[in-house]
Amino acid sequence: MTLAEMRDGTVHAAADDEVEGRLVAAFVQHADALVADLGRDRAGFWGNRLEVADRLLADASNEVLHRVQVRIAAARADFAEFDEVMLESIRHWAAAQILDRDQAFTECASCDSQGVATRFRDVGAEDFEVGQDGKILRPILSVRFHAESFACSVCGLKLDSPAEIEVAGMELTWDEGPEEVDVYSPPHDEDADYEHWREERPG
Repeated sequence: MTLAEMRDGTVHAAADDEVEGRLVAAFVQHADALVADLGRDRAGFWGNRLEVADRLLADASNEVLHRVQVRIAAARADFAEFDEVMLESIRHWAAAQILDRDQAFTECASCDSQGVATRFRDVGAEDFEVGQDGKILRPILSVRFHAESFACSVCGLKLDSPAEIEVAGMELTWDEGPEEVDVYSPPHDEDADYEHWREERPG
């Protein structure tokens, strides 16, 4: 019922010229994510409002694309003013930054320098170890970084959302390997292990 009220409110808000289009599109995106998490059919959920939802998302996507294209063009114009000596110096400084736990280096879409993405890391199974009988023995864990914003200190490009990062042609999520799996794994819950053992033991 909450989702249905959100759906109906979104459609009514879309017809109001005083409502910011990006906010309405954000509601559609959020509703779509919840519908997917619930395993519901998107077309069935939106019903005869589906065309409105799709139009809102398309308009928002076009706005994001235009905004990012302007930012990249402006950043490239600023970048073009550097001479080689200054450019190498700035790039060296940028690549030597000490990052916080929620940051990672990634290549800038504007100047190909090392910029900084911000958000979070988690641990997931990127592959599986398989026995000779073809059965999966164990998952091979790896750290993954998920980007939600980006800033380049070389050319000045800033991207403020996953949507902007995506339309700039940059990765939103990437694999960082298994070296720091222990660092980013959630704390081990011994109580949960004990309860699982009690439930699974015979008798």
